[in-house]
Amino acid sequence: WLLVALLIGGLPVVLDHLTGYHLSRWLTPVMLLPLLLAAVLRDSCYYAFMVLGGMLLSHSLTMIALAVHAPDHWSEIFPPGYQYWEATRDWVLTGQSKEYQLGYWVPGHLQLALAMVFYTYCSLGLITLWHGFHEVDLMNLYVSQLWLHSDGSLGVMLLGWHPWSVCRGIGFVILTYELVSWSFEHLCGTAISTRRSRINRWGLGLGFLALDMVLKYTMLESVRQVLHQSIV
Repeated sequence: WLLVALLIGGLPVVLDHLTGYHLSRWLTPVMLLPLLLAAVLRDSCYYAFMVLGGMLLSHSLTMIALAVHAPDHWSEIFPPGYQYWEATRDWVLTGQSKEYQLGYWVPGHLQLALAMVFYTYCSLGLITLWHGFHEVDLMNLYVSQLWLHSDGSLGVMLLGWHPWSVCRGIGFVILTYELVSWSFEHLCGTAISTRRSRINRWGLGLGFLALDMVLKYTMLESVRQVLHQSIV
């Protein structure tokens, strides 16, 4: 399962690099869905987390490595990533950004969570994965540029992918599995999981989303300072 998930995560990114088109955002969700549904039928959050987590890790590491190797090429493949880097670089250097103001990002996080619940249930996760890859790739291209413009210190390696973003990703992975399972159960008319398991998964997923907001509120400035000191 893990090997297939790693291949599904990495190979479409290599195809992006070879063709010059951002195809992975479309190909990967479709390739991943059979594995996700297989985990749902086994009522196994473990397999689902291995599949989704392995795929995202492989996808991100492959994209970051290729974007570091050929930054100009990837600026043409995924221009929004470099626009996001420019905006976030200004925040790292100055501490000023609308996106990181409390009154902006709190409603944004809540809106994203509500939209994720609705669209995941309605599409068996396909719409969520499609949009999620856009968000993940913004961070991947940002991290690649941060690496190229920094001293390569340990702080950049540990905090380039912001801790709160990692928590949000884990929360969305858990909720994606739960919502796909819930939707598939209603579609088939057959019980797939127990009420207690569903409550536990909802609690765990929402807990990581809450931790995302807590970390972002408490660590925002300290993470920015570490990244600022590393930029050359």
